[in-house]
Amino acid sequence: MFNETLRCGHVINASEENAGGWPVTDMRNFLNTRVLRALPIDCRSALRLVTIKSSAGSGSSEIVYSQDYLFAPSYTEMGGTTSIPYTEEGAHFGWYNSNEFRVKYRGILVPDYKHVYTTSSDPSGTSSNNVQAGDLWRNNSYGIYYMYIPKEIHNKHNYNNADGYYEYTVAAADGNGLWIASATYATRSPDIQFNTNYHIISQYGYISS
Repeated sequence: MFNETLRCGHVINASEENAGGWPVTDMRNFLNTRVLRALPIDCRSALRLVTIKSSAGSGSSEIVYSQDYLFAPSYTEMGGTTSIPYTEEGAHFGWYNSNEFRVKYRGILVPDYKHVYTTSSDPSGTSSNNVQAGDLWRNNSYGIYYMYIPKEIHNKHNYNNADGYYEYTVAAADGNGLWIASATYATRSPDIQFNTNYHIISQYGYISS
């Protein structure tokens, strides 16, 4: 499982429909062609073709299969519902046992040593917190997760997304950094209640559609 999301966003399906499920999505094709070819040779050589299961979309509980090197996680794998048909798409990845472990940032690694602040006010404004690069802040007023990036690091890197605009940022109260909001990303699981939706991981870290 990649630590981070790709810096460049990509729709899961340009048709905005979920009929056929994961095997026919634009995202699956993108990951197993362009992204796969962009990986270093030693990384590609370590990958193995695996059978991936997903529900068929269009309100169906049928399970369909694909053979992939790279794939999006399923609803259940990310800690979602334990109901049919989602339980047939894979087993829960134990690492993703809370919202703070599910949040991701475009092109930015989430460090294992991070500290998570859960407050309504900016934790960097309190000097005793000693906020460091990679620390997370769950803004209790909005529920969104942010990562702290010092200005000297932020200025050396391009945090523009694929559409050419800045990721949502908030100036840190300490005057030395920025808080970058987490990204929304898709699972491979169609929402069986709709013909268009896939379940996603929101900026709040929970699964929705």
